[in-house]
Amino acid sequence: MAFLPMGILFGAAHALTPGHSRAVLATYLAGSEAKVERGLLVSLTLSFTHVTIAVLISVLSLPLVSIALGSVGRAPLLEDISRGLLGLVGASMVWRALRQRHHQNTRAR
Repeated sequence: MAFLPMGILFGAAHALTPGHSRAVLATYLAGSEAKVERGLLVSLTLSFTHVTIAVLISVLSLPLVSIALGSVGRAPLLEDISRGLLGLVGASMVWRALRQRHHQNTRAR
């Protein structure tokens, strides 16, 4: 119960970060004369800032969580497997994007 107020505070701060204004962004882009490229750039910028802030919050709160909870509930093998799977998913996504770009370039010729 002691961590509940902290969770509410972090959740409220998280909801105020740039990535959560998608409805405002969609309304702005729909009502403006912005081209598709501009919309993609704005969307990518918001996504990047959202992920960056989430990572910063996680990294900066890690010492506090480590002090409060210690190593309770850790499963090093499961954590390593999870990291490996995330790496594989990321590598797969990069590979598919590069391959798709290569196919589009060869079709344009």
